[in-house]
Amino acid sequence: MFGISLIPSVLLALGMAFSPESPRWLDQQGRISEAETSIKRLYGKERVAEVMGDLEDASQGSSEPDAGWLDLFSSRYWKVVSIGAAMFLFQQLAGINAVVYYSTAVFRSAGITSDVAASALVGSANVFGTMVASSLMDKQGRISC
Repeated sequence: MFGISLIPSVLLALGMAFSPESPRWLDQQGRISEAETSIKRLYGKERVAEVMGDLEDASQGSSEPDAGWLDLFSSRYWKVVSIGAAMFLFQQLAGINAVVYYSTAVFRSAGITSDVAASALVGSANVFGTMVASSLMDKQGRISC
């Protein structure tokens, strides 16, 4: 069973070995020729000038200064960081980890003898809830802080 979980890891490692660096990051680091090579691999030769122009336009429009870790505690980001920390805390205190961990025992006591079926039911409920929440967020829009 453990061997099955190695398959995605190996595929990801192989894929990362052949994937090019991000052209945007290379451009920001001043490595223009490498950025052009990366764009050739991603988009083809004919789009190099267009994408490089887009990268230059994007870098011109960004006047936001670099932020450091201590900026998270400034008054500007206080509300956003507080909401994120509270969501993390409430998620952990809600006990979903315990529900997932003990789900097979709970379903076994309810009469479902297959551990795989119990895990599949919990996973399906999780995916369904995520899809409902995502569609509601898209319909209602996101609130900016």
